[in-house]
Amino acid sequence: MERRIAAVLAADMVGFSRLIERDEVGTLKRQKRHLQELIEPTITAKNGRIVKLTGDGLIAEFSSVVEAVQCAVSVQAEMAAREEDFTDDEKIQYRVAVHLGDVVFDDGDVYGDGVNVAARLEGLAAPGGVVVSGTAYDLLKANVDVAYKSLGEQQLKNIATPVRVYQVVEGVPIAPATRPSKRVPWVAAAVVVLAMLGGLFWWLQRPDFEPLNPEELAFALPDKPSLAVLPFENLSDRSDDQYMADGFVDTLITELMSLQDLVVIAKNSSFSFRDKQLLNSTIAEQLGVRYLLEGSFQHQGDNLRINARLMDAVEGKQVWSKRYDREANEFIALQDDLIKDLVLEIGGRAGGGIFKAERERVGQIPNDELAILELWEKAAEVFLRFKQDEYEVAGQLSNEMIARYPDHPRGYLSLAWYHLGKAWVGFPHDKSEVVERCSELADHAIGLAPNDYMAYMVRAYCSSRAGDAEAAKAWATRSFELNQNDILVQRDYARFVLTPRGEYEKSIEILERNLRLNPTQQANLNASLGELYIIVGRYEEAVEQLRKEAVRSKLTEARTAVALYLSGRIGDASDVVDDLRETSPDFTVDKFLASANWIPEEAQKRFAPALKASGLPERSKAEPEETLDPQPNKPSIAVLPFENLSGDPDQEYFADGMTDDLIVRLAKVDGLFVISRNTAFTYKGKSVRAKDLGRDLNVRYVIEGSVRREGSRVRINAQLVDAGSDSNVWAETFDRETAELFELQDEVTTEIAEALKLKLDASDLPRTAAEGPKDLEAYNLYLKGMSELRQRRPEAFARAKVFLDDALEIDPDYAEAHAALAFLYWESQQHGWLSHIGIENTTEAFLLVEHHLEMTRDRPTPVAHLVRSEWLSDMNRDSEGAISEARLAVKLDPSFAEAYVGLAGRLAFYGQSEEALRMTEKALRLDPVTPPDYHAIVGLAHIVAGNYEEAVIALEVAVKDGSSKNFPWVLLAAAYGHLGRLEDAEMALAAIERNNKRSGLPPFFANHIFQWATHDLAVRERIFEDLKNAGARYRDAMLVGGQAKRQLSGEEIQDLVISTTGKGVMVSPAGNQNDFTWTVDPDAKMNFHLFGQIFETQMAFFDDRACNERGCSYYFELTDSEAMKWGHRYVIEEQTGLLFYFTTKPLTEVQK
Repeated sequence: MERRIAAVLAADMVGFSRLIERDEVGTLKRQKRHLQELIEPTITAKNGRIVKLTGDGLIAEFSSVVEAVQCAVSVQAEMAAREEDFTDDEKIQYRVAVHLGDVVFDDGDVYGDGVNVAARLEGLAAPGGVVVSGTAYDLLKANVDVAYKSLGEQQLKNIATPVRVYQVVEGVPIAPATRPSKRVPWVAAAVVVLAMLGGLFWWLQRPDFEPLNPEELAFALPDKPSLAVLPFENLSDRSDDQYMADGFVDTLITELMSLQDLVVIAKNSSFSFRDKQLLNSTIAEQLGVRYLLEGSFQHQGDNLRINARLMDAVEGKQVWSKRYDREANEFIALQDDLIKDLVLEIGGRAGGGIFKAERERVGQIPNDELAILELWEKAAEVFLRFKQDEYEVAGQLSNEMIARYPDHPRGYLSLAWYHLGKAWVGFPHDKSEVVERCSELADHAIGLAPNDYMAYMVRAYCSSRAGDAEAAKAWATRSFELNQNDILVQRDYARFVLTPRGEYEKSIEILERNLRLNPTQQANLNASLGELYIIVGRYEEAVEQLRKEAVRSKLTEARTAVALYLSGRIGDASDVVDDLRETSPDFTVDKFLASANWIPEEAQKRFAPALKASGLPERSKAEPEETLDPQPNKPSIAVLPFENLSGDPDQEYFADGMTDDLIVRLAKVDGLFVISRNTAFTYKGKSVRAKDLGRDLNVRYVIEGSVRREGSRVRINAQLVDAGSDSNVWAETFDRETAELFELQDEVTTEIAEALKLKLDASDLPRTAAEGPKDLEAYNLYLKGMSELRQRRPEAFARAKVFLDDALEIDPDYAEAHAALAFLYWESQQHGWLSHIGIENTTEAFLLVEHHLEMTRDRPTPVAHLVRSEWLSDMNRDSEGAISEARLAVKLDPSFAEAYVGLAGRLAFYGQSEEALRMTEKALRLDPVTPPDYHAIVGLAHIVAGNYEEAVIALEVAVKDGSSKNFPWVLLAAAYGHLGRLEDAEMALAAIERNNKRSGLPPFFANHIFQWATHDLAVRERIFEDLKNAGARYRDAMLVGGQAKRQLSGEEIQDLVISTTGKGVMVSPAGNQNDFTWTVDPDAKMNFHLFGQIFETQMAFFDDRACNERGCSYYFELTDSEAMKWGHRYVIEEQTGLLFYFTTKPLTEVQK
């Protein structure tokens, strides 16, 4: 055995299993050839040796780390050349890592810490790339002709200490060392000179990098110069310097956005390309910009260096660069000056930057063909926006084409589209006149150009509009014969020919292939494919595909609603239809089916009911009903979690708190719709483009920003982005003392409202400096407490209690902190977490809830109202009070989705199902990334109303991810039982059994059905029977067991308790005991005293149990020994798992 320091090279093939599955023989042959011809000889030439082969990888050791890296770089360069003829899915690529460390050599094998680190490190390399550890890098800096990028410290699996990692970002293949010749033949020298002279002109004219492909642009380049600022590379050894680099770029973007003549991509989109190995041209294509600004940030010792480079992606040229060298301790003070200098260099300084490059661009030379195609494209752009107020422009452009070029078919085809599209954008029209004019113009175009495929395609649409499916099929077939490569032709061939013939899978294959080849095309392909997915029952895929469609026509919106409804997302479907009815009040189910007459009849039977159930009228032209959704002229907005740039992860709560406050404040602004915190925070830490987020959340605007807190100062960068165009509307940087924090929050809110042209008054600001906490430290502690509270875990609740108690120690009147503690105690007793927060029993918890709620009476908060609503419903059965409190929570914070769900639950409980469903729809709109509990409340409301089919759709969504909560599963089992779907019911009951590790309906959960489901005993009994039909098995004396002599019947229970007083002891499943008393009058009205509370309820008796508004219970007579032990003759087993040992006396005896 030998132990020594060695350089270890670890290599592993990328996607080995996938390649073997695809072509086992071919892959193994190529792998063997690479190993024998390239890898082994190169390792040997660099004085290394392979010590282990692992099937899809190897371990090699070298005496020199320099030679190990030279070997790695050479192999990777040669591998790329060897595999260049294969597609990305077929290429053999390796990830390679080099580490210098302690290695043990034992009988031909090698192991030890050095090998372990190299093996783990390899996974951090990009396919075809090389990474090195910090120990290797320290010896490499000046010895190998490559460059490195710091990846910071990385925590490797099963390696205790973090490892510094560097990526080789620029490599020159290094051939095996050979001794150079002392003489260079003059012929060879002449060849070299001639080659250099011949290549000089090319070198001077070559692009600096590969230009972008205009056909691959995700968005058309705007009229103004467009720019994206990419994250600056952190070349420092310290990973913490990334915060400084990001903060610098964040502020730079904000300042650049202030230039009126420049379109700047928002930070969230630019930063989504961090660490992605993409060409500059590819990034520009995906962002739809001409210019890219990239740079580096290097902090070494007392020195700081910033390099900035501006590239023109269209030309593939660098147009400007500059280097800044400063002392690090001057950075904070000089940061703003540096940014202003960059802004001037890039955007405004005479003779430099983007505008110089714009002035040097070469214009196109027009000719007749280009001119008419330009007019055609302009008209097509208007057509595809489907906006009524712009539509006449398309007609004018069409007539201009005909007037200027009367012998060209495109003008007539454009005018045919114009007439055909009148129906699509909602203009009053005579159908027969539209069809006649469309057909006449298309026929004229065919006469001018008999082989123009576009003419036949337009003619197919004319026939489809006329209702002549056979003629449409014939015209579409002819268009397909003339040009099978055009994506529009392929789409319409699938629509008019294949789909009516029932060849759905072939249609899907055509469109899927088309989208793969043309991912940036927006020609209704996503909508057409989504429609086909609906037809074949692939509803989730249909939703995803339809959401991608950029052309949001009436037909697309209707298809989206159908897909959402059939996938179980009823609230989302209703939202889409509500918006559709606002923009197109005359649109109906019949009109949809008439416009999409290629949809097969059997599929129409699913489309029509789904649209009707989502709220689209079948035939009438009735005005749209009042809806809770925002009007089209009401801006909608999502506030993304602000990024913490303080360099201290412990300050995360502060950045989150700033975001929370902004959401609440903006939600109070009249005329603004704000997405709830729950959904907004699902995007925390994720890079997502504003355009994608706007589509996913159905909002027009996105706010993103960052918070930096240093000492007594705080800096907030905020940007308002139009999600439709992915362009900025407003951006600002705010620097304040932390003592001015609340005024700063008001200022940010006001400026955003003004940017959206909304009027704001003082009542829209939920807290002013005078109304907020008296001490900033109390606010700081409250934010920490809320950060813990939102984790919804017992240990986090314990930490939250400490922070909130400390906040109240400083500011005893702090209403928000009182409300948070009321919520904490209420939730803790609900979940059984009281011991975690140091509370001895439920009575103590209830007293604390009451105390903290009382402290908010004069300064109510949304959370306090919501907790008070639950308290009044659960403890007092005060229906009016519970509903009223929930409404106040909604009023105080219109973005508080949980408040709408709480209100819906209260309404459903007291039988107001219709309004409950409207509240859940609002919650689903506010919180699109919806918790399953929301759908469970939708299902509950439908069950209470007796709408079992609709209940199943909602509840299946609630449990689709395998919910561990029994509430939706039990409701679903009941719905299946009612509908006779016994196999499905068995599946639901099995899920309950898995959740609770016992068979049948667990006793504690039936209480949730009867206590939380409904106030109406008749509905409870219906649910109970539904569960029996589902096959739920009830055991006698599930908990009482051997304690019981026998179970009492419903009649015996009635004789035992009517006109009596009772007393006894309640025993919880955890063994806690509390005394109770009751009285039951001759009319079966019970007064129950427990936890210092009086509960009034009405009893009802059934075959084997007694029920009240709080649930159902089984009664047992105890054995003699158990009766002696407890001092009571009888025991009640509640379906909560509680046991009540009791004795009764007649009321007449008590009165005596």
